[in-house]
Amino acid sequence: MSNINNEKVFDRAIDLIVHQDQMLQNWTTRLVAIEGGLMFAVATLLQWRVNTPSLLANTYSIPFIVAETLIAFLGIGAAWLIAKMIEYELDWQRNYVIATRRAEGDNPVLYPFEMPRGSASRTLRLFHWARWLLTLMWFGLIAVIVFLPQIPATASAP
Repeated sequence: MSNINNEKVFDRAIDLIVHQDQMLQNWTTRLVAIEGGLMFAVATLLQWRVNTPSLLANTYSIPFIVAETLIAFLGIGAAWLIAKMIEYELDWQRNYVIATRRAEGDNPVLYPFEMPRGSASRTLRLFHWARWLLTLMWFGLIAVIVFLPQIPATASAP
């Protein structure tokens, strides 16, 4: 068994901070990329729906509505899943801090405070709010998609 001294604990804590920073950046990048790609797909489908002549004027295009709604639900699912992954990662990091504090002994240097169980960090609360905001945005888009009648194409002059 290795002897844990203050230098090793400090090095491990620095590694933890760097890892947590990289993890949050990676998951945030994935979330932005996925949500942006899905929004682009919905915008493309909306554009096709507006420019596609239908059998009857001012009717809804059911296949487009279904596809756009499915994409919106994928966006909601991605937001919740990635936020949950971030929550698990931050919980693991919290447990690592607790384990490091225990390893320091009776006089902790790095973490001289108690971490209450279930305490959420500001970062975690931010991702919870972002998850709800994205969900509301996607549901708003679904409402617009379903209730948006197809705009009839303007007739070209002869």
